[in-house]
Amino acid sequence: MQKEKIKQRVQKLIDRYHTCNPFKLAELCGLHVTYAPLQEMHGLYMKYRRVGVIIISTEAPEEQLNFICAHELGHALLHDGLNIHSMTSRAHFSAGRYEREADFFATELLMQMQLAADADFPDEGFSVYSITHGNGIPDKVAEAWLEYHAETSQHQQIFP
Repeated sequence: MQKEKIKQRVQKLIDRYHTCNPFKLAELCGLHVTYAPLQEMHGLYMKYRRVGVIIISTEAPEEQLNFICAHELGHALLHDGLNIHSMTSRAHFSAGRYEREADFFATELLMQMQLAADADFPDEGFSVYSITHGNGIPDKVAEAWLEYHAETSQHQQIFP
């Protein structure tokens, strides 16, 4: 899916539910969020008896919980019909594209959440990287998000 379409999906989601909080959005979308020990991953989206479930590792760092939930919410909303976990167990399939899309979805959502919060405190002067780190967004993911916004010249509207 193209990044512009993902950005539009995020905005429609925010407009519909009037929140950017990934945990609230998951609930409003009918998804269950639960915690369990997961090996080698921080989060997982799956369907159990036709109910979407986001599982977050009990070992996940607290500062990354918003990003993990938003990332898995991205999988739920962008890739609902795909069993990516099963697909990646095959040697010839790479889920890289789907992971990048979920990363972009999560970053777009969390940056919108931060912009809404910054409207309440306009004189704080946070840097982009302090915002991304504060939301648990990995540097590579933040850089890809910033690169997209620089290419589309929308970064000037977001960060004057």
